[in-house]
Amino acid sequence: MSKIFKAKYAKGVFTPLEPVHLREDEVVEVTVLEPEKDGDDEAFLSSAGGWKDLVPEEFINNVYERRLRANRPPVEL
Repeated sequence: MSKIFKAKYAKGVFTPLEPVHLREDEVVEVTVLEPEKDGDDEAFLSSAGGWKDLVPEEFINNVYERRLRANRPPVEL
């Protein structure tokens, strides 16, 4: 019977990230699957900085100024 569960590998040991129902000292086979990539990393990284110089300096200054202003009422607990 196959059982699939996620585990973390650190310092030479696989640690389950969820409960596993195995007998103590049970021998198992481990298959390691590479995590799936969410697209083309190279294409993503090559686009870094593509918007530089396209946003007006005035807009950037307004964003930073507004971050410094308190625009929400204080939280009362």
